[in-house]
Amino acid sequence: MKVSEVDDSLLAIILQNIPFSVTTTTPEGIITKFSREAENLTGYKASEMIGKQTPAIFHYAPEIAERTFQFSNELGISIEPGFDTFTIRSQHNLPNEFEWTYVRKDGKHVPVSLSVSALRDNEGSITGYVGIAKDLSKIKEDQQKLIRSKQLLDEAQHLSAIGSWGLDIVENRLEWSDEIFRIFEIDQSQFEPSYEGFLNAIHPEDVEMVQKAFSDSVANKTQYIITHRLLMMDGRVKYVTERGKTTYHEDGTALFSQGTVQDVTESKRVEKQLNDYVSLIDESVITSSTDLKGNITYASNAFCRISKYEKSELIGKNHRIIRHPDMPAETYKELWNTLTHNQTWQGEIKNKAKDGSIYWVYAVISPDFDDNGSKRGYTAIRQNITSKKRAEELAITDRLTGLYNRLKLDEVLEYEIIKSKRYSTALSLIIIDIDHFKSVNDTYGHQVGDMVLKEVANTLLSCKRESDTIGRWGGEEFLIVLPNTNLAGAMITAEKIRTAIENYSFSVVEKKTASFGVSEFLVEENEDSFIERADQALYRAKSGGRNQVVGWFRCSLFT
Repeated sequence: MKVSEVDDSLLAIILQNIPFSVTTTTPEGIITKFSREAENLTGYKASEMIGKQTPAIFHYAPEIAERTFQFSNELGISIEPGFDTFTIRSQHNLPNEFEWTYVRKDGKHVPVSLSVSALRDNEGSITGYVGIAKDLSKIKEDQQKLIRSKQLLDEAQHLSAIGSWGLDIVENRLEWSDEIFRIFEIDQSQFEPSYEGFLNAIHPEDVEMVQKAFSDSVANKTQYIITHRLLMMDGRVKYVTERGKTTYHEDGTALFSQGTVQDVTESKRVEKQLNDYVSLIDESVITSSTDLKGNITYASNAFCRISKYEKSELIGKNHRIIRHPDMPAETYKELWNTLTHNQTWQGEIKNKAKDGSIYWVYAVISPDFDDNGSKRGYTAIRQNITSKKRAEELAITDRLTGLYNRLKLDEVLEYEIIKSKRYSTALSLIIIDIDHFKSVNDTYGHQVGDMVLKEVANTLLSCKRESDTIGRWGGEEFLIVLPNTNLAGAMITAEKIRTAIENYSFSVVEKKTASFGVSEFLVEENEDSFIERADQALYRAKSGGRNQVVGWFRCSLFT
């Protein structure tokens, strides 16, 4: 076998197995060799190509025209679109590797990287050309996937206002995602990311804080999270939250840091509005929260002002700290019964401040529940109604003695009569008249007379039972309503008061006495007859010598 035949056999084996498309041509472009991979890539058989065609047949014509124009301008010569377009650079010993588009026999376009080289003899004359092409379809597909992935990532970052960054600590090279450029409002074409450039974008007052957070993270090998400000070119301020971590060489040397930057300007704005709103509520609304046992867990500043306690004096204490002893136990029993049934209670409450002063609130108290639906405590929102209650008290209070006036006594008496009828309970009343009161005014003047009325009122209060209601009935007369009390019990109370007045040393007049008329309510009578019988009993006490107690039950008088 001749050497040339051996060479041809070896070449044939190579062409059949080489993983690239190999095409050889004559100087005129007639194909002389067409590898197996060339067949796979173009869809043409070697038998269809060798000696019959030029490579132009499987090239995209518009691309050939475009490259012809390009190479003509570069080389300063005129080239006709065709085979010379592929070989002209090789003819001039110039690099000749470019991306081309093959058009397969079935019409499908395939991107390739094509390198064309001239074959020369010993004298340097061109004897042919060899084109080696590599299929770029998979590479292009992967590139498109990568581009698409980057696009998706960029879109996701843009939607979430979160950018990503990476810092090569060894090379001091910083990379930013597109979203960071948007957040920082920096033109990518005008700025090369760097740690120094990043620091320049930070608000001057926050630079030291950011540097320390990053350096401490690197030194301590911990992640970091920090919120700081950016200062925009137009003076606006943005807020961003940064998170980052660092990877290290096995010897502990810091190599690479990476992290995210999130624009939180809007959330900061909302947070500020919320804080302002909370502060407004804290300052303006009398509110507090307690645990299930009524121990205070939160108290607003408004609550502190009205109760005159500091927050530190309230937190952890039971709400009983402000409870006024005048408040009926039944009110709190009803309150807790409502709350334990997971309902909202509302009503008026009389409280006692730290300095002993009284204030009234209208309270709305509701149960609090956690995310699992379990009750964890109670929240109360209150309205200061002290002025309203004072106005009400003035409307029902006798200005001289401070006792209830006749308007309030009529209201109490009507209520107690209804209750007595409904529950069949005893009810009595006492009418008191100061003996010879006119002589006090005539002898000492009305100011001393007013003083006597006040001292009598105080004496009545000192003898009062919690359930009794005392008021000035008119002039020198007083009336006491005694619920759940029969005639005998009422007369005992009246005698106790009579004795107290008789033994009292008045400021000017020294000694005074009073007469008492007592009656017990009868189911068949009305309010007027009830009072009339007590008044008749009083008349008998005064006409019988004064300073005595007379009771009237039906048609009988008792002394």
